[in-house]
Amino acid sequence: MKFFKLELNKFRGATQPLTIEFDPSKKISMIFGENGNGKSTISDAIVCLCTDELGSIRDKSSIDKSYLRSLNSNYKDLLIKLSTDKGIFSANYNSTGTTLIKTPPINLPVVRHLRRSQIISLIDSEPSKRYEALKHYIDVTNIIKCEDELRKTIRKADDELKSIIRVIEESSKILHKSWQDEGCLNGSYQEWAKSEAEKDLTLQQTRLQKLNQVIDNWKKVLDKRDGVSKTVKKFHTEKGTESKFKEIVDELISKDAALNTKLLNVLQEAETYIRSVDALSKCPVCEGDAEKDKVLQSISLQLSFMKDFQNAQKSYSEAKKQREQTEALLKVLIQSFINELNLFISIFLLLIEPSNILVIKVNEIKDKVSNNDKYRHLNENLDTISEKVTQYELEATQLNKSINQFNLIKQQYTSLTKNKSKEESVNKLCKASKRALEIVEGTRKQFIDHELESISSDVEGLYQKIHPDENLGGIKLFLKTNAKNSLELNADFYSATSIAPQSVYSESHLDTLGICIFIALAKKYSEGTTILILDDVVMSVDENHLDRFIDLLHDEVSNFAHILITTHYRPWKDRYRFSRAPSHHVHFIELRKWELNRGIRYQNGKIDIQELKLALDSDEFDRQRISNLAGTILENILDFLSVRYQCKLPRKPRNDYQLKELIDCLSARLQKTMKVQHLLKGVDGKYTGDILVREQELKPIIDSLKQLNPVRNQVGAHFNFDGSLISDSDVEEFGNKVFELAELLVCPDLGNFPEKNRSGSYFETRTGSIRLFPLIEPN
Repeated sequence: MKFFKLELNKFRGATQPLTIEFDPSKKISMIFGENGNGKSTISDAIVCLCTDELGSIRDKSSIDKSYLRSLNSNYKDLLIKLSTDKGIFSANYNSTGTTLIKTPPINLPVVRHLRRSQIISLIDSEPSKRYEALKHYIDVTNIIKCEDELRKTIRKADDELKSIIRVIEESSKILHKSWQDEGCLNGSYQEWAKSEAEKDLTLQQTRLQKLNQVIDNWKKVLDKRDGVSKTVKKFHTEKGTESKFKEIVDELISKDAALNTKLLNVLQEAETYIRSVDALSKCPVCEGDAEKDKVLQSISLQLSFMKDFQNAQKSYSEAKKQREQTEALLKVLIQSFINELNLFISIFLLLIEPSNILVIKVNEIKDKVSNNDKYRHLNENLDTISEKVTQYELEATQLNKSINQFNLIKQQYTSLTKNKSKEESVNKLCKASKRALEIVEGTRKQFIDHELESISSDVEGLYQKIHPDENLGGIKLFLKTNAKNSLELNADFYSATSIAPQSVYSESHLDTLGICIFIALAKKYSEGTTILILDDVVMSVDENHLDRFIDLLHDEVSNFAHILITTHYRPWKDRYRFSRAPSHHVHFIELRKWELNRGIRYQNGKIDIQELKLALDSDEFDRQRISNLAGTILENILDFLSVRYQCKLPRKPRNDYQLKELIDCLSARLQKTMKVQHLLKGVDGKYTGDILVREQELKPIIDSLKQLNPVRNQVGAHFNFDGSLISDSDVEEFGNKVFELAELLVCPDLGNFPEKNRSGSYFETRTGSIRLFPLIEPN
């Protein structure tokens, strides 16, 4: 995949619209900038667009997604847009500003991103958390879900099996006891229980139903009879009370003929009427003159004389009313009693043996016409019938006991047989689930171990590229035994093997180990289509290890669609700038100082040789810049040569040598034999050793540069009078000679010096395009 352009707006540090144009011919992009200038914003944008992750914001203890958009911005303005040769991919917030909506929603570029926090998490975390750092690479999430479901099934089956066994044991215990109570009949208790459970108790159940019906109805008859008897007694009592008050009333009337009930009623009604009218002038009966108060006084006087009669009359009325109510109730109770008695007789006659003498007596009760006769005749035979019903009750109790015993045996035997069958099926399920879990879990662990083993081999290879001959390595990643997701990391240290590297490796060695692990993982699952993002992963590393790490990245770039590097580590950038690393395959982007109102700003970075060429070709001749650039490049080239040929230099604490010291350290013997050969690139894109395009001795150029050496200091580095005496042509010649020497030594494909010794006769570039002679300084 080739990157064309990344557009950002209102995303984190991109407070203003930002468009980064990539060089699609280069598979590595390096974004260099000081901390706080927007490196993580750029890498996070690609991560948020292409994955479900949030990038570096995940490293924070509290994640607030609202800060994905720039400060004080409208969520509707947020935009992430990546243009590639495979299409255009973009992301915007949804209508509520809570979720990024990606277009297209599927088939997004595959991105693997590595931040320093992940390295620390991988190296320093406990084994269980260490696995979390790698789970996005070795994704067996669905398999683990299956294992969890199997574990749930096993737990459920185990619990069900225990419950079934408890039921079987309880049923067996009950049946065994019942069998013993019955005298241990018919072989084993299970055989006995089977025969008992198969019995047909329909007749006994029907008989018990009829008995219970007769017993229940007889109880109702007795209850109704008691109710009638009590009400009869009450009726007679109330009738006596009524007669007593009637006698008192009659006695009072016999003593005073004027006393009678009708007169009493008339006087009471007259008093009520007169009190209700406002005024009275005439008698309402005779129409004679009358006064209201006098009439009321006369009526009250007569009523007072009739007080005893009035009370007696009232008591009599109340007693009569009560007797009438009881009489009415008695009629109802008698009818209800007779109904219940008739029902009992009909059921009783169906149950009792025809030869029983009670049949005749009960039929006599039935045949009585009047209720009183039936009541009286029942009372005469009450004890006999009750005795028979009592016999029925004893029979019913015995039948009920037998039927309950049968039901218990049948229920427990059914439960026993059913649960034994269920036990077998559940047991099979339990064993099958456990076996399935063993297979799935074992296969998963075997798969992960195999993956980790293959990764371990690759990690070891990568690590040895950075740390050759250091007695380090033996990297092994493996799952901890008897642990669900616990990742162990072991390594060797001199004679100690399979130890935790955290205990003996330096911080820098642990950092590179973590990087190698992630690169190996990303490469394994890349298939050449993955974008690898290294977000500020290198903090501090010495020159040799840095060079080897850079070489490793360039060796592995073919395994990825693109590698995006963000760093604030200037020595890394300067290795490319000074042609100490393959700069021609790298697109450099330098970030300027970030400001809220200006957002992220950048410029395309250049290596020094490119800048020198631009300065020499410019219409505006800048003698100081040309001198400065040429001097810096020449110092870099001479430093490279002095190290390669182990030239003699006066020892200094910081090895900060001046240009004159470096150029003079090349001995005359060495200069006479120094030459370069440029080879022809074949149609296959490779350089062959058969055809030379150019062969050039370096001594003439070095001699010229010795003569022009003062130009650098007097024009490019210091202010002095002698610098003014140097002509522009000398400055230009100095610049051109340095550029010529650089072109002779810098690989046209990768942009680095010939530093490989593969032949044993000369140094050559990584691609084999340039050879540098001799291999060692002649004696």
